Amino acid sequence: MMDKFSQEYLAEIKAEWARISNDNSWWQKCQCGNDNSPVFDISYDASYCSNCLAWLKDKCGDSNCNYCGNRPEMYEGPQPFKLIFLN
Repeated sequence: MMDKFSQEYLAEIKAEWARISNDNSWWQKCQCGNDNSPVFDISYDASYCSNCLAWLKDKCGDSNCNYCGNRPEMYEGPQPFKLIFLN
């Protein structure tokens, strides 16, 4: 259990991070700083860092987007492909 000072300090840190990161969680930013290892996943239409698995592009904001709508916070593998049969 945290004391009052620790709770207030943590709240200040979280508020500052939200301000400077446009409310993106820290794990949605590349932690290793290695810009030479991006991998593009066509199933999410986004790139991620192959070292720390952080997405290198923010979600578009549309909850119905076929790419971003179901994207996990960190890369966990490609989405299953959906096959559509037309008659």
